[in-house]
Amino acid sequence: MPNFVHPFRLDPTESVELGSVLVDGDGFLVVGPADFPSFIPGSLAAKFDSATRIISGSAGNSPVILYNFRRIDGSEVDEHPFGSMLVSGSIAISSSFLDHGDWPNTKRTTPITPQHAAYITASGIGGYFLQHPSDGKLSGSLAELPASDVDAFNQFISSALTPQT
Repeated sequence: MPNFVHPFRLDPTESVELGSVLVDGDGFLVVGPADFPSFIPGSLAAKFDSATRIISGSAGNSPVILYNFRRIDGSEVDEHPFGSMLVSGSIAISSSFLDHGDWPNTKRTTPITPQHAAYITASGIGGYFLQHPSDGKLSGSLAELPASDVDAFNQFISSALTPQT
């Protein structure tokens, strides 16, 4: 299934907010709703359990920030990447959500584990991935990024560099 690209325009204030995470440098960090960008619509953010925030190129003039949001979709975990390319670390020149597609090396939607199903039954979905991150890591270098997050990041880069029709 092809990826659908949903452009998302950021105003200057939102661009600065997004760029403020660049001080963390390159790498990834699993974040919860309190650390989601404020410009993500509340009705959409409420569906997400967590996100892997990926920063690449933070020391250069064109860094990329991607939030790979995760939500429960029936009995599966669904990923919803939102990425942005910035100029000089503060002006978003290309921002978009990727939706309804497949990654080339991993699955964008994966079945949940029995442990996750038990957690949902006991307490709802909030915070599961913060306590049980993909590949067991809450943060790390880009070289340590879990495969599905690598694919989401690469798909964003590919879509950002491809003219949309």
